[in-house]
Amino acid sequence: MYFYYHLSINQFFNPAFIILLLGMFILGCLVLFVKNKKINANDLSKINLDYKKCLPVIILIIFIFLGIFEVINLWIPFAITLIYGTYINRSTITDVDYSLLLSFVGFFLIVGILSRNQLVIGSLNHLLNTSHQVFFSGALISQIISNVPGAVLIAKFTNDFYPLYLGVNIGGLGSLVASLANLLAFKQVQAYANKSSWQFLKIFTLNNIMLLILSIILISFII
Repeated sequence: MYFYYHLSINQFFNPAFIILLLGMFILGCLVLFVKNKKINANDLSKINLDYKKCLPVIILIIFIFLGIFEVINLWIPFAITLIYGTYINRSTITDVDYSLLLSFVGFFLIVGILSRNQLVIGSLNHLLNTSHQVFFSGALISQIISNVPGAVLIAKFTNDFYPLYLGVNIGGLGSLVASLANLLAFKQVQAYANKSSWQFLKIFTLNNIMLLILSIILISFII
């Protein structure tokens, strides 16, 4: 969206403050319903953080963001990351969850197919006439094809960046596939949680859908 709409850094991040304030408000309310529980420190495994390995990753992330926001050429962080992963720390390449990565690529392939379908083109042209329609479409389409591919699909049919930005960000709530972050979190639960991951999925989905509906209602008043 940053590249597609030719935005400045301020234009891109200004709507994020609304998401930030909404998130803080909702989290503050949810904390009131959480019971205090004493954590048994004996049940926690000790984590040894290797700061020497963290530093190069932090530097890489900084370079990547500089490339994304066109401070430097995007090929520079790409080349540095490739060299680091290939010759210095091969685990950054070998330990990647390629099944999850391919799933995400699949969503973009679906977007490419849908954006060429005449029925989809006609429907989106009809549905994306107002700011509220763009917002609702962004939030709902994200539930099916994830919010980043959803943003790519809808952006081709509207110049209304602001409601689209809010819609796909809010759309990260809801279903498991609504955001790549949801899938990553679920993978971690499957790998490390002692309890059933499917029980987590039920609670996660129910809470996320409730938060999605609440967020849509609140945001719709300010668009």
